[in-house]
Amino acid sequence: MEGLTVGSVVSGIIASVLLLAIGYFFEKGRTYWATRHFRKIWHPYVSSPSAKVVLTTRSGPKVSSTPRVSLAEVRAFQNIEHISARIGVRFDLLESTIESSTLSQESIILLGGPIANNVAKHFWPEVEKRVPYAISLETQSISSANATYEPKEDADGLLSVDYSLVVKMRRNSGKFLFLFAGCHGFGTSGSTRIVSDPDLVRDLAKRVGDREFVAIVKSTINKGIVDAVEVVDAYNFA
Repeated sequence: MEGLTVGSVVSGIIASVLLLAIGYFFEKGRTYWATRHFRKIWHPYVSSPSAKVVLTTRSGPKVSSTPRVSLAEVRAFQNIEHISARIGVRFDLLESTIESSTLSQESIILLGGPIANNVAKHFWPEVEKRVPYAISLETQSISSANATYEPKEDADGLLSVDYSLVVKMRRNSGKFLFLFAGCHGFGTSGSTRIVSDPDLVRDLAKRVGDREFVAIVKSTINKGIVDAVEVVDAYNFA
């Protein structure tokens, strides 16, 4: 081809490769920056290819029946699954009827508290040694020495406010546990937003960083839908 030399062709190829490389690393850097708060909250899950999510399931009328799960907890899992690509972790969904001992060497995510979720019940003794909160079946509330967080109903008897306990901690085995325990399913669903919604994740990361933490989350419900979520309290373990 007229006017072209071997040197100019090579220079053109090098320039194209450099442009592609710059574009690639720019996009990687942009993504890394955009997900920095997610990586703080989800540390150390981001270092694993997969994590086990244990959903609260209930037995059907027959042994052969498909295990049942509430719509609220399905939404909770959707919130968690939504961030899978952001942090590069595949979430494997498990039933709460699974033998808890098989999870002793796994970092796990528990959707539902120790009252309804059998796996959460198994690991709860480790949690309550470090968390100054109790979950009451009788009053369906969360309480500490200084405060009680009790769900509220509207004039029609529908749930309008629910509370949940969120805990991220290292277990005795060295593996991590993430617990989302609502007084009701609405609280469980709402609480997963603080680790999946970009604005809420940013605010939480500023408060607790990448360390172990406990949080109380308030979910406001409108006609059966979680309308707003607020972190009432959040702090790192000592």
